[in-house]
Amino acid sequence: MTSIRDVAKLAGVSTATVSHILNGTRFVTDETRKKVMDAIDELDYYPSKVAQGLARNKSQTIGIVFSDIANPHFTQIFKGIEKFFSDQGYDLILANTSENPRTQETVLASMLARGVDGLIMAPSAQPSERLRNLKERGLPIVLVDRGDSEIDLPLVGVNNPLAAYQAACHLIGDGHNRIGLILGLKNISTTGERLAGFSQAYAENNIPRDPDLVYWGDSSLESGYQGAMALLRSKSHPTAIFCTNNLMTMGALHAIRECGLDCPHDIGVVGFDDHFWADIFTPPLTVVAQPTFEIGRVASELLHGYIVDGIPAGTPPRINLDANLIVRGSCSLNCYQQYITRR
Repeated sequence: MTSIRDVAKLAGVSTATVSHILNGTRFVTDETRKKVMDAIDELDYYPSKVAQGLARNKSQTIGIVFSDIANPHFTQIFKGIEKFFSDQGYDLILANTSENPRTQETVLASMLARGVDGLIMAPSAQPSERLRNLKERGLPIVLVDRGDSEIDLPLVGVNNPLAAYQAACHLIGDGHNRIGLILGLKNISTTGERLAGFSQAYAENNIPRDPDLVYWGDSSLESGYQGAMALLRSKSHPTAIFCTNNLMTMGALHAIRECGLDCPHDIGVVGFDDHFWADIFTPPLTVVAQPTFEIGRVASELLHGYIVDGIPAGTPPRINLDANLIVRGSCSLNCYQQYITRR
């Protein structure tokens, strides 16, 4: 196996010089750098990241903890994280908690044991003592999508109340005043924020809230299906349904089809999150689109700054990127006809 000594010998320099070039720890002339890099290429030498980490007191590794990696929302966020940190020479460790607080505590302990330089995380619904401990230890941490109810940490997401408000106002403007609402897990910050925005739209339009038109789900496809079934069978019978994440939207559409109903002729639908499949449904779905790749990239940029420069004092930032309502054809016949005309 090729060693750093072999590289140094071929390049005619010391092993210390090779180490400084690989770790970026000392100025080296361009001529010397070229000799060393040419030797590395010729010998096909791959430096040990473990050894480099020991030299820098850094692992060059970032921990990523998501609540549901099967959700396309988090897949796109991960792509933004991956793009940023691969350009910086970091490795990533990805873990899934499946919204299980106990699994989350185990995963966080593992991240600590692996010596990650920083953590990007979408926390579960329950407060985490392990996360609090990591913050107190000074580990750089940035949350994405949702916050922790008891721990003040930097968060990158969107303005959920505004996004839900705009979606509800659009449905109301389309003539709907009996809107079924399918919500995610109760203790997740995004759920409460989206409920607040929806409620504001109702209040401003003097529409009384009907508790029979609110279904508390768990952010899964199955809960979207069960929620839509419950709403469609209720005495209040909604004229439209607003689903507060993409998996629940798919579940609701399954229920609507199973009930023999046509969207948007019999019932309107608006979803939260936009993915490639939203535009190829019949009808094409009206959705709130989150800039998922950008959420990942901005969170990574923020975390990298903390790793390099240290965590600044003061209140951690909440960065809200713009979420956009994309009107297609699933809210009403009028919307569908306008969408077809635009196409």
